[in-house]
Amino acid sequence: MVTASPSVPLPPSGRGPPIEQRGAVRCDSLDAERWTVRGAAKVLRDATVGAADLRGTVTVGGAVRAVRLDGTVHLGVVGDVRVQDAIRLQGELRVNGALSAGQATIRGGLLVGGAVTIERRLEVVGPIGAASLRAAEFVARGRTEIPGVVGAGAVDLRPGDRSRLGTVEARTVRIVAPVPNPVEALLGHHVSVGIDRVEADTVELSGVDVGFVHARELVLGPGSHVATVEGTVVRRHPTARVGPESRTPPPHGLWR
Repeated sequence: MVTASPSVPLPPSGRGPPIEQRGAVRCDSLDAERWTVRGAAKVLRDATVGAADLRGTVTVGGAVRAVRLDGTVHLGVVGDVRVQDAIRLQGELRVNGALSAGQATIRGGLLVGGAVTIERRLEVVGPIGAASLRAAEFVARGRTEIPGVVGAGAVDLRPGDRSRLGTVEARTVRIVAPVPNPVEALLGHHVSVGIDRVEADTVELSGVDVGFVHARELVLGPGSHVATVEGTVVRRHPTARVGPESRTPPPHGLWR
C-alpha cells in the first residue's frame, strides 16, 4: 500500500534576468529569474524560470521548469512540468507530459496526459484527469478520470458525474458522490462514479460503484455499491448494496 509519494526532483531555477510580457507575445524559449505575463504568451520551446506570475493565456511548446508557479491563467504545456515548490493557479492547467511539484492548488481544472507526482498536498477544484497520481494528500472536487493507480496517504474526493478511477491505495479514503433525491431518482437522474479497486485502512463511500474493497474498516453511505469486500463493514446505509449486480438498460420509454 502506498503511503507517501517520492520526492520531486529539483528543477534548475531560471538564470536570466526578469522578463515581463504584456499583450500578445511570442518567443522561441525562455530562461528567467522571474516571468510575468499579462495577456497572451506563447513559448515555442522550453521555459525555465524561478518564479512565474501568469495572468491570461499561456502556451509552452516544450517543458516547464520552475521553482514557483502562480497565476490566473489558462496554461497549456506540450512537455513535462516540474515545479520545485508550489503551484497555485486559478484556471485550467493542461499538460501533455507528466506533472511533478512540491504541492499544488488548482481551482479550475487539471488535465495531464502522463503521471502526476506531488510531494505534499494536491487540491483540485474542477475536473481532473491523469494517467496516474501520487501525493501525500489528494483532495478533489469535480469530475475525476484516473485509470491508473491513485496512491496517497489520504484521499478525499467528491467526484462528479461520469467519474472513473482505477485503483485507489491509501491509509484513509473518503469518496462521496452526489446522491439523487427521490424525485430525481424517479425521473431517472443519477450520478455515475465507477472505481475498480480500493485498498486502505479506513474507507468511506457514498454514491459510488466499486468492484473490490480491502479495508480494515468500511463505511457504506447512501447509494454505494461494492461487489466484493474484504474487511469489516462498521456502518451501512439502508440503500447501500454489497455483492455482484447485473444491470441491463431499461426498456424504451420506461424508467428504472
